[in-house]
Amino acid sequence: MTITALGPSPSAFMGVALGQPVADRCSPLIGYVNNTALLNRQALGGPIDKGNYCVAIYDPGTLTVTQTYTLRVSHP
Repeated sequence: MTITALGPSPSAFMGVALGQPVADRCSPLIGYVNNTALLNRQALGGPIDKGNYCVAIYDPGTLTVTQTYTLRVSHP
């Protein structure tokens, strides 16, 4: 998972998480949360078992303006 576009503050930290859908939420998995994801740097990676997953991107409490972003998720 990589943030490939971020603005108006491209150096801002964003939070990203891999989770599983629970009701109408994305419940983060332990070990698959990054509160300091940066633009064009791998935010999360590693093996996962077959199943249903969701991703979340969020303000880790450091943003001062609304950000527009593109998040790339790749898997085999």
